[in-house]
Amino acid sequence: MSWLDQIGQQAVTRLQNNIRNVDYSGFGPANNTGKLANSVRYEATDTRVTVYAEGYVFNVSEGRKAGKYPPYNPNDTRYGFKTRGENKGKPRGTFPNIADWIETKQSANSRFNFASKTDSEKAGLIFAISRKMKEKGTVIAQKGGSDMLSSVIDEAFTSAIKNEISGLLTLEFKTILSGKS
Repeated sequence: MSWLDQIGQQAVTRLQNNIRNVDYSGFGPANNTGKLANSVRYEATDTRVTVYAEGYVFNVSEGRKAGKYPPYNPNDTRYGFKTRGENKGKPRGTFPNIADWIETKQSANSRFNFASKTDSEKAGLIFAISRKMKEKGTVIAQKGGSDMLSSVIDEAFTSAIKNEISGLLTLEFKTILSGKS
């Protein structure tokens, strides 16, 4: 394993730890379903290490700013169909990301007593959360973001990388001076 592979593996481990164990929002760690932490991987070449994760890692780390509603699916029938008015019989629709979060995040589910609500109440609660996000943004965005990503490359990690590079450069320099290649 090359030293860049070691750096990549350490970065992956540190980011996965942040996702699985650190509470940035007050609702518990970001490891809701495990999908985000499990998606973290790296690729190393001779000169570069690239760390990859699901695209929403930036939303989890920095939050969603106020200004517009989260994505909405008007055809979602997860919470049944409308029962009154001119749209009677049509799907209630929902904000799928919010619905998935509240259904799978134990702390959110229990905070809102979600499991005991009717489909209509669930749809209303999800809409209210989405409206609040539109008005104020997510909790993490209100706090100015988190250091979930930036803390992966902290001073100690950077120092270790510099020491490794310094050792390699010194070794290469000594090899050239001794006439060996």
